[in-house]
Amino acid sequence: MSNTTTKQVDGKPFLPLPDKLSQLTSQENPVLIENDNIFINNTALETYLNDIPEKSLGNWSINSSILSEHEAIIGQLKLTQESLSFPEMGIPPGCYKRLISLENKEVMMSNTWAEIGGHYNLFNNASGRVLINGLGLGIAAWIVDKLPKVDEIWIQEIDLNIVRLIHPSIMRNTLKVQIFQGDAFYPDFSDPAFDTKFDYIWNDIWPSYCPENIPEFKELRRVYRSESNYPPELTGSIGCWSEELSNAMKWRGEFVENMCRTRIEEETEVEG
Repeated sequence: MSNTTTKQVDGKPFLPLPDKLSQLTSQENPVLIENDNIFINNTALETYLNDIPEKSLGNWSINSSILSEHEAIIGQLKLTQESLSFPEMGIPPGCYKRLISLENKEVMMSNTWAEIGGHYNLFNNASGRVLINGLGLGIAAWIVDKLPKVDEIWIQEIDLNIVRLIHPSIMRNTLKVQIFQGDAFYPDFSDPAFDTKFDYIWNDIWPSYCPENIPEFKELRRVYRSESNYPPELTGSIGCWSEELSNAMKWRGEFVENMCRTRIEEETEVEG
């Protein structure tokens, strides 16, 4: 990458990626925030992911998949040819761990740079007592657990089979995480988890970014701000994975649609 530079942190090389997320080689700092950049130690993250067993339970399966260089190039070409896609979301070759729905064969979560980078607002803004809606592979919680500014992390997950698959590994590799069953859209505010106000709420329940997610972003904000523990003045304390991309996709779709509605026609003579 022509726009990357190598820097030194604690005497060890850090290789930044183009966006706010980077992979580190320093095992001593699993996660580091510096000048609004989030540095994630890829070796430490892989250690956590390797602790998650590859198996199936109920509607869910966890496995690893190797993306070859050829497949990565084909994927990148497809992104450049789709009018509503974002080429920046291309996946480089490598081995990725995936949580897959056996019902529709859809990848719910994986450890791609694009997916993890979509949590930037969580990593940058989370502090104090944090609620994360959606467990996935537990990567977001694993990262937030390493932030000194975060005291507690509560994860609300609706599917007990996902909890059973991930719970042993996430609990072995974190210090601040608690998991409870609940529906993000219909939370039980009598649950002990809601006894105290959350300082930051993050919603991560979508497998991909798309304009159809936008109404759900708004609904989740309404749900948690309607309670006395989550008053309207907590503006900016509720975030959603994929929100920026989903809105950008909606804007791009509307722009393309309006372009297609605009016609330029040749002037023709009308014979009398």
